[in-house]
Amino acid sequence: MDKHISFTTKNKIKVCFFVSGFTVGGVETIFINTMEELLKNPNLDISVVTHMKLREALYADWLKSHPEIPVYTYFPLGNWFQDLEPKCRGLMKLIRKITFSLYKRYRRFIWRNKFKKMDVFIDYKNFEFFRELSYIKKPKIAWAHSALCYFERDKNFLKKASQYDKIVCLTDDFKERFKSKYPEYADKIVRIYNPINEKHIQQLSNQGKSPRGKYFCHVSRLSKSKDIKTLLDAFDIFYKSHKDVKLYIVGDGPLANTHKSYASTLKSSKNIIFTGTQYNPYIFMKGAIANILSTEYEGLPTVVLESVALGVPCISADCESGPREILLDGKGGLLFEIGDTDTLAKHMETVYKFPAKAKRLSNVAQKKLTRFNPTIISKQIVDLIKGL
Repeated sequence: MDKHISFTTKNKIKVCFFVSGFTVGGVETIFINTMEELLKNPNLDISVVTHMKLREALYADWLKSHPEIPVYTYFPLGNWFQDLEPKCRGLMKLIRKITFSLYKRYRRFIWRNKFKKMDVFIDYKNFEFFRELSYIKKPKIAWAHSALCYFERDKNFLKKASQYDKIVCLTDDFKERFKSKYPEYADKIVRIYNPINEKHIQQLSNQGKSPRGKYFCHVSRLSKSKDIKTLLDAFDIFYKSHKDVKLYIVGDGPLANTHKSYASTLKSSKNIIFTGTQYNPYIFMKGAIANILSTEYEGLPTVVLESVALGVPCISADCESGPREILLDGKGGLLFEIGDTDTLAKHMETVYKFPAKAKRLSNVAQKKLTRFNPTIISKQIVDLIKGL
């Protein structure tokens, strides 16, 4: 099938974004930021497909405010099946699983002819629509929002990768690792940074008061890969000499209760505050001594970019991939080895004792934020679509 597309004002390119689920997190925030820019292009006709109906008000409200973006749901009953899972036991659990599997197969079958008028298909989050897009012969792009080590855990990773015309990664580090390990797919890989709207983040940070006193801040979805235990242990070491400093952990997730339980066993427990999900975390981030990321791996950590945009020092695990690239090999922030509690505690001590030095690091990183300018990123995405 001919994959060339006429890129004219009269004949818009119909671009369909596939985003599996909208939970409060970095990928979803970046998706909205990307859409804001792409909607400014009169040559694009954008639609969105999700696996299940949107429940998160933050994103549902945004899409409702943009009726020009039609939203389609692949599995309308998916939410019902999902809610049913914890209620099922024994035989009912098996019946639910089989029924849901058959339902998904049926829905995929009847959707096969619904995309004939689309020109370009973008699987925006980690190959999650691999099955749904497997039969489509038109141009397809996959967005890889994590580190290469994350994808390599999937034995079908290369099979999925081979299906797409282009794979967008978020860092030069990912691109070089990928090309080195899988040279046969080198022509597929493209690096496009996530956009960051510096002025918008700064404006949002002024829409409320930061917590009083001195504190560190961590913002993330509380999952296993974020390695919150290392952060808690490091803060507990720091706390021994600084009992007036607090740690705010902003976010929620599957391990929230586990981390809260562990934090309660530490001597610093009274100074560790779990805020839960905050739709405007910048209020917390802007007043921090430093924002800390203790993760095991990333695609391009949004929270590090946001910290730099706010002019707040950042301490990050030197994980694959993103932090080192954003923080300019340590010239724009402090890095520590994954799981290195002692070094993280020392870095906390450094930014606490020498705030001017820490601020200078942040300023260096902030001057390089133009790499992530939304207008530049939008043009790169459009050029990629045109290139197909």
